[in-house]
Amino acid sequence: MHSSHFYILKKIFVLNKLLKIVLCITVISSFVTLTLNIDAKNFIIARMTFSDIFGLISLSLLGILLIKDTTQIAVVIKSLKYPLWLVFGLACSIFLSLNAKSTLVEVLIVLYLVLLSASIIYAFKNSLISMLFPLIIYTTFITSFIGLYDLVARNVNLPVIFNMASKEVGISGFRYFGQAANYIFTMLTILIPLRYSNYYKILEKWPRKFLSITILLGVIFLCTTGRISIIISFVIGIVLFILLNPNKKGVTLAITSLGLLGIFWVVITLYMPRLKQRIKYRVESRVTNRVQGTSESDFVIDNFKGAINAFSENPITGSGLGAFVNNYSKFEVHGTYLKVLGETGIIGTISYFVFLLYFSGLLLKGIVNNKKTLNNFFKCLFPFMVANLISWSYNHHLRKKEFWILYAVIYIVYINTKTKNTLNLNETKTH
Repeated sequence: MHSSHFYILKKIFVLNKLLKIVLCITVISSFVTLTLNIDAKNFIIARMTFSDIFGLISLSLLGILLIKDTTQIAVVIKSLKYPLWLVFGLACSIFLSLNAKSTLVEVLIVLYLVLLSASIIYAFKNSLISMLFPLIIYTTFITSFIGLYDLVARNVNLPVIFNMASKEVGISGFRYFGQAANYIFTMLTILIPLRYSNYYKILEKWPRKFLSITILLGVIFLCTTGRISIIISFVIGIVLFILLNPNKKGVTLAITSLGLLGIFWVVITLYMPRLKQRIKYRVESRVTNRVQGTSESDFVIDNFKGAINAFSENPITGSGLGAFVNNYSKFEVHGTYLKVLGETGIIGTISYFVFLLYFSGLLLKGIVNNKKTLNNFFKCLFPFMVANLISWSYNHHLRKKEFWILYAVIYIVYINTKTKNTLNLNETKTH
């Protein structure tokens, strides 16, 4: 019996190691949103990325681990309780959907990402400092470095890493610039609080060395995307951080951000005029010089009217998640709040806001718990989460892998600091 028990423990240990390796590949490759075959008739192949292959493997490994160690099932279910409630609410829109197949695909994507976040929580809940934070740092560094290299390479006629690279916008491994902006903004939402929180002091040597340069590259790459709604949200996050931290931390971040923006503008003025012109055009057409009757000006109004129209025609379940396109507009609803309202109706909207309240509650309770500990991560995170709430009014976050990585990070930090009176989180280090 003792020998059998030892064998099971050894097998669980090996599977845990394998799960972490697979998840590392999943996260590191998550910025490559180019699908395996966008034109494939099979909807799974058409929407699947290289990262998703390993993401699905991680779910299989998680299932095997839970069968081997049933004591962890309750832990996983607890992390999934409200996300699954969200999925249930979205799934209700299938029954009266104007395009049941599209709705099923959209629901399955969200379900997959929810389960993926559970895998991350399960694998890294006791290795936040030693593995998960470094993984996010290195992933963001690789993403930003490749993105900036490809942009420069296109402009000076050097070989590029991704054929999608453009002369006018930072995009690289992403399908379009909006994805790049959303992705890097979400990663910066994690990394800037990490840099200015007490977690920074207990990171290993190399992650600490990479963190500051990663943030600098990330901010520059974000600017190159030209995604004005995200850039404005990021600036709001920076301003709120400075207002809530009127000390050396806030001043340092302000000077660094302004300096980076100044250098960035000088460089693109001298060497990348097409990128400068694109950014200037997007700022003018969307913010400083909106002209009534243009597509840029009318899109916001049409987007709002379309979502309200879809809701009013079927207030219980909306048009069906993903079924708005080709029924109410040739464009997708922009903004999570309008999308959920128009495409999932009252049921989906209630389930989403229950999840959002729970998600916000983790942050707010985390701030209260952190006052009793040495950890100030949630306090540093708060301004950027406010900025995210603003950005979600124009961008859809539920089917973004980076959002569910953010959810996993917040959940892990919360469950660790909730029960600890010190900062060590089972990973005490001395520097």
